[in-house]
Amino acid sequence: MSDVITHYGELPYDLTDLKEEVLAIPLSGWVFRGDPESYKTRTVSLGSPCFPSKSVSVLLDWVEKLYFQPGYTNRVLLSCVPAGEEILPHRDDFGEVVRNKSYHCHIPIITHPDAIMGYPDKGIELHMKAGHLYSIDETERHYVKNPSKMDRVHLLFAYFPHRGKS
Repeated sequence: MSDVITHYGELPYDLTDLKEEVLAIPLSGWVFRGDPESYKTRTVSLGSPCFPSKSVSVLLDWVEKLYFQPGYTNRVLLSCVPAGEEILPHRDDFGEVVRNKSYHCHIPIITHPDAIMGYPDKGIELHMKAGHLYSIDETERHYVKNPSKMDRVHLLFAYFPHRGKS
């Protein structure tokens, strides 16, 4: 797709139950993050009592079997960009070790065709489709715009393949 986004395709997994669990998370279950002057994203992390752990665990098992070699996931969370909000251009720098040894993945759970992720320095804008798997380069400047009337919720995680004996 590009040097900053890899689209692995649609997952052979029905997201209906997970979507219902996400929609049932009360506002009090979400943690607001970021600079409120810039954007108003919110997250629910793995380990939170509101996090749909069982559904996500099954989904991540599918991802590992179909797309990656054996490994482990880290930084598993749901990220919501509310309707009408945006995340301004920024970089997420997790360090050289993480950048070279992991995939930073998105699985859109709830989205709208008008919700986009963009890379201003590359001239790339992309709508990520629900139920598809994407790996992105978070070290490049990127942004999110959600001008729609519905929240955009993605499952985010870092995937670390085992790099042991072959």
